[in-house]
Formats: sequence, structure tokens, C-alpha cells
Amino acid sequence: ESFSYRDFLAAQGVYTYLGYPRTAALEGRAGSAALAALYRLRAAGVQVLERLYPPPEAQLMQGILLGVDECIPEDVTRDFQATGIAHVIAISGFNMSLLSGLFLSVLRRFLNRWWAALSAALALGIYALLAGGGASVVRAAVMCALALAASQLGRTSGGLNALALAGAVMCLFTPNLPWDVGFQLSFAATLGLVLYAGPLQSGFQRFLRGRLPRAWAERLAATLGEYLLVTLAAQITTLPLMVLHFGRVATWGLLTNLLVLPPQPLVMMLSGAATIAGLIWLPLGKLLGWLFWPLPAYSNTAVELLARLPGGNLDVTNLAPGLLALAYALLLVVTWAQRAGRLRSLWKPGAALVLAGL
Repeated sequence: ESFSYRDFLAAQGVYTYLGYPRTAALEGRAGSAALAALYRLRAAGVQVLERLYPPPEAQLMQGILLGVDECIPEDVTRDFQATGIAHVIAISGFNMSLLSGLFLSVLRRFLNRWWAALSAALALGIYALLAGGGASVVRAAVMCALALAASQLGRTSGGLNALALAGAVMCLFTPNLPWDVGFQLSFAATLGLVLYAGPLQSGFQRFLRGRLPRAWAERLAATLGEYLLVTLAAQITTLPLMVLHFGRVATWGLLTNLLVLPPQPLVMMLSGAATIAGLIWLPLGKLLGWLFWPLPAYSNTAVELLARLPGGNLDVTNLAPGLLALAYALLLVVTWAQRAGRLRSLWKPGAALVLAGL
């Protein structure tokens, strides 16, 4: 109900709407031939996926691989939103980082490290255009390209610097982008990963080392940390925005992420391979699709079952905007204290401030 079509168009640089236009096709070249070829390839990929998988898995893979989510059934979309796992459908940093490593590992077999990194960055840019060029896709592509450049220089990519540069470059070309909900959520989720994923994982590992054998502690911390704690880190910074824009909180979000995220790299790689095979020779793609179909089917079934659990959504529509601003202010203070090593000295006044706000 709060969706503004005017703001949606303005974020893409569109300020005028013609209700009843008359169009005429003109002879000659029109638009970019390269973009036209990418759009044709995208449309062909959508058609191939419809031939490889039954619904709704075909529509889910169209969203995960190609960024085409218009045909996903409404009940499926509601289930993914209700369980806090809707980010799996949208192409974002998770997908792009996986592709970045895949492109680089393949290209290094044929090119030296500089040309391989440059070619991988170019491939990421082409894929970002192929996937529709949305805010989260472009932001992820820019950050992955910066990480590739840093690795070739023998440096580690500064997450905050890369995120700030990616956001600044995108807003330079699209000044209205900060008001786009998708950009806000994508930027906030990445900020949470940069700031909190590492400290949460290291703290959890220290907690387990004091209670379990070292090998077991490291293995369990790596397994849970890669999915559960990373998801928690992203939700720390996106939760106030979710409350502000959607008025609800997915109470089963962490459990759903723990069950659904682990097979997603295989889902992407195997379904992507089946799609490419289907574009080349459809019978081969159908064979691979039949073999790989259980993975996306598992994801969809798990989300559907978890969405049916009672109490899956907590209604928070009545929260005052001031409380959301207070939440980000507290988060800023806690983050500063944690990075400055002063977190323990702030827990008492912080708790008092929270109680006063409530």
C-alpha cells in the first residue's frame, strides 16, 4: 500500500509518464546492439528454464539466475518474504561473490593473473547487465571488481571503503537511488556483513573453544558461522528498515536461512550449467535439469513448510519512527565501542537507554 510508482520511476531517471502514447517503428539501427543481444540471451534463458524445470522451480531459478522475478507466483513470493529468505531470489552479493570466484578460477587456467582478474571483472559487469542491472546487482558487481583488483595488488579489500565507493559511484549516475528500498536494504545488509560477520564468528569460535575440543569447535564455528551468523550480521542492520518499510519481522528467519542457504551455491552452479547446456542443446539441458531439480525443489519445499509454522510473522506496524532512529543510533554507538574496545563499559548506560526508549 505504501508503494510509490512515482518514486520507483524517479529512481531510474524517469520523470514523465505518457498515458496513451502513439509509437511508430523507424527503420535503421535503434539502441545498443550489445544490450539487445544480452536481452535476447536473457529471454532465451528464461524460455530454457521453463523447459527444464516444472513450476514453481522454473520461476524461482529465473529470479535467482537471471533476475527475472515477475513470473514467480504470489504465494511463493509471500512464503519467501514471510520466512526472511527473499534475498535468495534477488541477485545480490551472495550470487556475485560466488560467480567472481568461479570466473577467476576458470580464467586463471588460460590467462595470467592480471588478465584473468580483468576478464573476471568484465564478465561480472556483463552478467550484471544480463541480470537487469538492478541496484543490488550493480553494487555487488562493483564491490567484487574492487576485491579482484585488491587481490592482484596483494592487498585485502577494505569492506567499508569498497561499499562506500560502490554506493557513491551508483549515486553519481542515479542521484535518487538512496530513496530506493532495494538499494537501502542491499546497502544495509552488506554493511552488516562488513561490520559484524567477522566479530560474530570469532566470538562464537572463542565461546565454543572453551566448551568443546578445538577441532570440533572450529568445525562447528565454520559451519554455523558461514550461514547462521552471517545471516544474523545482515539482519542486524536491515531489521529497522524492514520494520519501517514492511511493518513485520520474520521470526523464523534465522532457522530458514540455516536450512536453505547451504545448498544455494550448488543450486546456482548446477542450474546455471543446465541452462547453458539447454541453450546449446536442449535435450542435454533437460537431462541435467532432471538430475539437478531436487535442489531447487528442496529450497522451495522447505520455505513453504516453514511459512506454515505459527507465529512466523510479528506485526510491528505501530512502532514509532523515532524508535527506529534510536535503534540505528544505538547500533552506531555499540559499533564504535566495539571497534574501540570500550564495549564493556557501555552496557549499563546502553541498557538504561533502551529501557527508557521502550
